Amino acid sequence: MNKKNMVLVCSLYSAVSYAGSSDVTPFEPIPVMSAKLGYQISLDDNNVRSDSSLVGLYAGMQLDPSWIWDVGVQYHNDQDFDNAKFDTLLLDSGVRYTTNFEGDIDLYGRLAIGYWSVKSDHPAYYDSSTSGLSPVMEGGVSYQLNPQLSVSLGYQYISWLGKKTQREFNSHAILLGFNYAFIPSSQLSSVSSQIEPAPSSNITETPPSAAEGPVESKKELVSEEESSSKLAKPKPVIKQFAHTVIGSTYFDSNSIQVSPQTELYLLIVEDLLNTYPQSRLKVVGHTDSIGSEDDNQALSERRAKAVSEQIIGRGIDAEQLQIIGVGELDPVADNKTESGRSLNRRVELIALPFDYAEPVDTTNSDLLPVQ
Repeated sequence: MNKKNMVLVCSLYSAVSYAGSSDVTPFEPIPVMSAKLGYQISLDDNNVRSDSSLVGLYAGMQLDPSWIWDVGVQYHNDQDFDNAKFDTLLLDSGVRYTTNFEGDIDLYGRLAIGYWSVKSDHPAYYDSSTSGLSPVMEGGVSYQLNPQLSVSLGYQYISWLGKKTQREFNSHAILLGFNYAFIPSSQLSSVSSQIEPAPSSNITETPPSAAEGPVESKKELVSEEESSSKLAKPKPVIKQFAHTVIGSTYFDSNSIQVSPQTELYLLIVEDLLNTYPQSRLKVVGHTDSIGSEDDNQALSERRAKAVSEQIIGRGIDAEQLQIIGVGELDPVADNKTESGRSLNRRVELIALPFDYAEPVDTTNSDLLPVQ
């Protein structure tokens, strides 16, 4: 792990580095945008088929870890029926629900209501333009490329576009989507710009023992004639990575759905555990006080397991994780208020102390003599 990455583990999100911090806030809505490209098959009530393409552009808000509301427009071009061409413009608004499948792979479903306008280039046989409302249904799978960008592949169904006086048909489409979340730059800059030396409170250097005594200069230990045969590289400096709360991720009531904002913490955890096989991470699940103590204990364990599965899905050895749930027993805020309960529904990611060797750079320094 380079210096930049070590600093990320030590100092990213300093506002939440201690679980009891009063500055921690739960999930905040995030603006999102998406673009869609699709291949569409239109079928009328006589199963007459027409193939065409579609494009779409959407904007909305991620309301919580699972739900997105959006509104957008789609254009379906050149649908051919009986030597007439039809173009469809669709304006729709709906909600999308996402649940994690494994690692960076999510499953999603979307339900919307759409206002459509269908135009024909053959008014002698059909009404030149019709409009109306139709339900829009979509489902598929998405893959998280980075904290902000994901791609999706899904199926979309729209019933009864057009009218009998023009042409009435159902739309079946395969969609390729590109989804972008506008995560605040203050969070992303923590990932990309931390290049200062790591805080001394998190990394401590092991001093030489008294028995070793002071290091004497090369001139005092060896003669010039013997120096070429008695030089050796200096020993690596042994340092200790201290107990560090990397961050917390928050949950809806009775939910184990992991927030997309957790991605930033997962990147740090992945880098740390891959770089230092001796490192260990404690994953601690918590709940608020609503419900029985036994139910909350079980829910806290499920939350810790849900986060751990995402970490393991990135190729991390399960032996490096310590997964526990403590139920409602360790609140950081008042459970009498909704805002307090939302802070208590969390999973903490805690890096446990470990020793590591930091190699000494000898490219611009003299070698130490062998004694």
